[in-house]
Amino acid sequence: MRLRDLRWYILACLILLISYGALAYCFYLPIRAKTVESMQSLAVEAVNNDITIASNDIESYYKQFMNGNFTGLETDFIKTSYKTKMQDKDYAIGTGMDFLGDNSQKLYVFFCNHKTKDETLIGAYLPLDQVLSFTRFNVVLFSDTFGIKYNTITNTPVGTMENLLNDATFTSKFKGDLSENGYSKVYKIQDVEGILSVNQLLGYYYGVFISLDSVFFSIHWILIQAIIFYSLGVLVIVLMILLLIFGCRKASVLLRVDRHAVETTNAIIVRVKKDGRIIFANTTFKKLFMLKELPDIKEFIEVSSGMSIFNFFKKKKTIQCYYTFEEKTRYFQLTPIGVLSTYYLVGSDITEEFLRIQTLELMNGKNEHTGCNNNFALCNMYPSIIATATLDLAFVEFNIFKANDIISLFGMDSFTILLKKLLDILNTQFEGTMIYQIRDEKFIVIFPHLDIKDVLNIIKNTMDILRRPLLIKKNNIYVRCKVAVFHLPYDKKDEVSLDHVKHCLELAYTNILGFQEKDVILYTEAMEGVLTAEATMEEDLKEAIEKDAFEMYLQPQFELSSNRIVGFESLIRWNNPKYANRSSQTFIELAEQRGYILDISRFVIKETFRLAKLLEPYDVTISLNLSPIQILQVGFVNDLISQFNFQNLKIGSIALEITETFLMENFILVNEKLKILKKAGFKIHLDDFCTGYSSMAYLKDLPVDMIKIDYEFTRYVDTNKVNYSIISCICTLAKELGLSVICEGVETKAQQDVVKKLGCRIIQGFLIGKAMPYDQVVELLEKTNRKKGEKR
Repeated sequence: MRLRDLRWYILACLILLISYGALAYCFYLPIRAKTVESMQSLAVEAVNNDITIASNDIESYYKQFMNGNFTGLETDFIKTSYKTKMQDKDYAIGTGMDFLGDNSQKLYVFFCNHKTKDETLIGAYLPLDQVLSFTRFNVVLFSDTFGIKYNTITNTPVGTMENLLNDATFTSKFKGDLSENGYSKVYKIQDVEGILSVNQLLGYYYGVFISLDSVFFSIHWILIQAIIFYSLGVLVIVLMILLLIFGCRKASVLLRVDRHAVETTNAIIVRVKKDGRIIFANTTFKKLFMLKELPDIKEFIEVSSGMSIFNFFKKKKTIQCYYTFEEKTRYFQLTPIGVLSTYYLVGSDITEEFLRIQTLELMNGKNEHTGCNNNFALCNMYPSIIATATLDLAFVEFNIFKANDIISLFGMDSFTILLKKLLDILNTQFEGTMIYQIRDEKFIVIFPHLDIKDVLNIIKNTMDILRRPLLIKKNNIYVRCKVAVFHLPYDKKDEVSLDHVKHCLELAYTNILGFQEKDVILYTEAMEGVLTAEATMEEDLKEAIEKDAFEMYLQPQFELSSNRIVGFESLIRWNNPKYANRSSQTFIELAEQRGYILDISRFVIKETFRLAKLLEPYDVTISLNLSPIQILQVGFVNDLISQFNFQNLKIGSIALEITETFLMENFILVNEKLKILKKAGFKIHLDDFCTGYSSMAYLKDLPVDMIKIDYEFTRYVDTNKVNYSIISCICTLAKELGLSVICEGVETKAQQDVVKKLGCRIIQGFLIGKAMPYDQVVELLEKTNRKKGEKR
């Protein structure tokens, strides 16, 4: 149902409600006035009835007293002063203080026999509450001086009516308005509005206070008025319902017409909630895939960026995307339209046109973004390249490492500019060679050579250039490439197909991924067993996890100003001779791929916390690296804090290192978790700073204590001006933000002197020491440090 179709009916209902409210208010005012008037009359009548009943009861008791019957009466009241106080009255109301001399404020009815034969006065008395019903209403009883003698409103024994009532002019009004029938008026007593009615009783004034809200006055004529009042309300509601039913029927007809149009059109129409869930898709879309259940919009991928189209809704621009279901892929052109809390995606199926254009581009032999020769061109030209070769050939494959991260952060437009700049660098370095762009992130350079060493030297020079940032749209982007090389001897060129070349390059690339510090690799036949080796490593890794066949090594961090070790980085080592020469990153990446990383992480955290507790006397901080999978796991933060508290570690004894690239990808979520951990007593270190993508703008919002400069910059700081400038800028920025800096990879005294001059406080690297087991750590600390509290 659409609100637009019902707007006039809803407006009519609102006018009807407002009119009823105004009428009800005007109707309420005279009813209230009549109610108050009636309550005044009833209250006066109630007071007079109480007084009449009390007077009759007192007269009855007096007659009983005069006849010598003292049942219910006290008779010890015999005093010569009594005659003066009674003033020749047969009975009167007074307090115990007035007549009995007992300092009591309690009220009694006193009787006196003036007709005795001698001068002795005979008196009797009874409590006033035997002849007055003080519990029927809120009652006040006061004398001519307006001192309250009895008060069931505030339970105050003595006071004044002026203090009791909000109206300070009560005294004068009371004296002037009291008539034979009594007095009745609206007053506020203790902030309660009601009727105060008063009349005289034996020299006192007897008053009854009845709240205007009292159910005592729900009389018949008020009920009649209420019936009229609510009958009008029922009539209004009936009219509103009739209006809405009429409006809904008309809107329903319009909606059926619209739905029929939506279902029969050839256009694609999809309705999406803001969480990405599709709640409606028309028949045209469903028939394309024969869907029974609607997919999630996040499964629709934008063509140019490779990201979900869910990220592009707010731009409200036309999107080209594709969706794959059961190996069937269709391409669409959709335009998002925001409607209330949902989006409508309206567009068409462009699969045939898209594939036709893509085929034309492939057949043209050029990449659509850079204009470089593509894989189609390489396949066509490979026979000619082999036939005309007069030297050995080197196939050099450049792979942009973590290309999707760059696209996610900067978009496809910036990535296209980056590809063109990379292509310019390759053309300059490999002058006169043939370059082919196989995929967006992969280039193959075919280089004729006399010596493979010459090729490797050119690659080295190229990699040195790529270590400098590329300025793209005011962003400094560092491009890291993994390079695989296949050497094809001249005498075997006719025996090797292009598919075999690609296979060898892929094997070499897969192999180099296992080495964090290595970026260039030359294919060898031994790599043919790399896949088998991976499977073997996986089996060995599972066994190692079951047996806890790991050990934590600690690499020292040295503070230059105090000449002491202030911390260690905790690094895992696998006690298996088969992998002694392999980087730990190899099995860690395999564990992440195969789903074993959480098991390893539990061991790392438990063992690191244990070592941190043992090293507490030396006042050092132990840092450990967090995996992206760990910190995004539900409940991980709470588990980490629980283990920290269980070990009773002191605040600041553990530092958590998180890589810059991962942080930028998940900034909001990860930042909130880091704030929780910081509050719980952990230090936060930002690892591999400036190897990511312009994170400096985020530093002011991050709860970090220290940034770590990657060894890629440190190891050339004494010889490379660019690296020198970068570290200088980082140290200056850190100082302005109140952060400390650790330089990793310091291996020489010259590097130490330079980074110290630039403002780096702590260094880490082989110059200080490699990662070592706990026993060697203690020996090192005994030489360089003293336990906390010991004198040097």
